[in-house]
Amino acid sequence: MLAAFLALAASGAENQNMKSFKNGSGFIRDFDLWTLGDTYFEACIHRAPHTELAESCYRKLEESTLAGYTGSAGTQVPLDVEKKLTRLREEARAAAQAPGKPKRF
Repeated sequence: MLAAFLALAASGAENQNMKSFKNGSGFIRDFDLWTLGDTYFEACIHRAPHTELAESCYRKLEESTLAGYTGSAGTQVPLDVEKKLTRLREEARAAAQAPGKPKRF
C-alpha cells in the first residue's frame, strides 16, 4: 500500500495531507509493536482521505480489528470501536462514491 501511495503522489495528485505523510510529520505517533499495523492503516486513511488507497487501508484495518474481537462466542466489537470504524470508513470513502449508507468494504 505504501507503494500505491507513493505512485499516487508521483502522479502529481498529491494534497497537503499526502505531502505531510511523505515527509513523516504526524505519521509516527505513540504505538506499540502489537498495534503497529493498525496505526499504519489509520495513518494511511488520515493522510490520503477519500482515495482508493484509503479505502484499501480501511479494509485492512477493519479486518484486523474484527479479528481482534472474534472468538469462540462470535464477533463482539465494543460500541466505541464500531463508532471509530464508522468514522474511518467515511473518511476513507473515495470522493466519487455516492453518498448514502456506507458500503462494507
